[in-house]
Order: sequence, then structure tokens, then C-alpha cells
Amino acid sequence: ASAARDGAAAAAVARSTDPLPPGPLQRRDARLSDLAQTVGGVSKKRGGRCCVVRRFGHAVATEGLAGVIVRTPGVSRILCFGDEAERRWTEAVASHGGAVCADFPNAPKDGRPRVVIARGDGPRLARAREAAREKARDDAEANDQPPPEVVPDEEDPRVLAANGLQGDRPWAFDVVDARVPKKDRRGLDAAAPTMAIAASNDDAATGIVVAHAPCGADEALQWALLKTYLDRADDAGATLRTAVSKDGSDAAARASLEASVRTASVPFDDDDDDD
Repeated sequence: ASAARDGAAAAAVARSTDPLPPGPLQRRDARLSDLAQTVGGVSKKRGGRCCVVRRFGHAVATEGLAGVIVRTPGVSRILCFGDEAERRWTEAVASHGGAVCADFPNAPKDGRPRVVIARGDGPRLARAREAAREKARDDAEANDQPPPEVVPDEEDPRVLAANGLQGDRPWAFDVVDARVPKKDRRGLDAAAPTMAIAASNDDAATGIVVAHAPCGADEALQWALLKTYLDRADDAGATLRTAVSKDGSDAAARASLEASVRTASVPFDDDDDDD
């Protein structure tokens, strides 16, 4: 009986010293650490550039990339196209304890992670401001009130960031989110995301394009655009023509372009569907 009690006591002591299983925060940190290593490994193969190309699971990609960016020292830029896209990124950054830095040229140079959310739809923002002014004038006239004071536009820091004006510091991450939520498509120049990809900052330590997986009539050209970005080339049309000439047909060229881009695309495990 004494031996049994001693054995039970020894087992209880052993159990008490076993490490506790990781909690949700520890699991999230481990997941994001693995993702950061994956992003670094994939981008290193293409000179500091990579893609996130997905048909599904876009919310997971946004959350994961935001977590990696928030944990990376330096100032990073996320370029998006619309109020809804900006809201999604702002919430994703906040969910990891980060904050959007509005006055990025004057941000302290202490190396701490800071995130700038830029807007690639500057002309649409300008039109919205002018429409608001016109409505204010019409309302004043309808109510026999004096016209509102005309206040000169200040330069929108989100648009400045979209134009690559980050002061004397290169971005730690330069993310171009070419996905445009349905709420943000009205009034947006359809070519704006394409032009933003073509004008991506070469000085960024890591450049990432986030995009829906190409489909439709111009699928091959969309894959060519992504490959052109990864190769730091200039003309997606030339990339497509070269692929067609090399592979012998449009279908074969599309397949080879997709395969090339997939090798530089960051993988995610989750396939949850969303807009």
C-alpha cells in the first residue's frame, strides 16, 4: 500500500510539472512567426517580392499579413482602393495591437513597427470632396444661408503615401492590395490596381501583391502582370507574348505563367470563402 501511495504521489508530481498547453495567443504568435518565415523565404527567391494569389480565404490572408507587418520593425505601406478595403486593413492591423500611422513623414525614427494605409483612388477621393462642397453650397442656398467658407484642400496623407512619398526611409513592407471589394468598385478606374502594381516601390525590403486568382477572358494577361511584377520587368504584354512564343499556344502560355507565379505565392491553409 505504501508503494502504491508513493507511486501515485510521484505521478501527481510529474503531472504538476508538465508544461501547460499553449493558449490562443501563443498559438497565434507561433502561426504568425511561421507565416513571417514563409513570406521571407518565398520573397527571397524573387529578389524581395512575392504574391498572395487566392480564390478563397481572403479575410484569412488580410489578417495574417497584417499580423506579420505589425511585428516587423520599420514603416510599412498597405495600398488599397476604397473605404471598405481601408476599413478591413485598419481593423486587421488593430486586431494585432497595431495602429495606422497618419503622419508618416514625421514618424519617430526609432525602428518601431508602423503601418501606413495608402489610397490608390486619389481622383475619386477628390471628386467626393468636391461633391460634398457642392452639396453644402446647395443646402446653404436652399436655406437662405451664406455660402460656406471655401477651405483649400490639404494634401491627403493617404494619397501622398500612394505616390510613394515616404520621406527618407524605404518601406519595410510595400503591399499592393489589388482586390477591390464590391462596395469600393463604383467610380473606381478599373486600371488603377494594375497601374499601382506596375508602379510598385523598388526600394521596399519586401514587396507583396495581394490579388484574386486570375480568371476570365484576360486570365493569361493577369498572370503575365503578376509575373512582370515578380520579375521587376516593365511590360505585361511583352511578358505574355514571350510566353506564347516560347510555349507555342495561348493555353500553354497561361499555364506556364500561372506556374511561375505560384512558385512565388505565399501559401495559406485556410480556404474560407468571402468577398
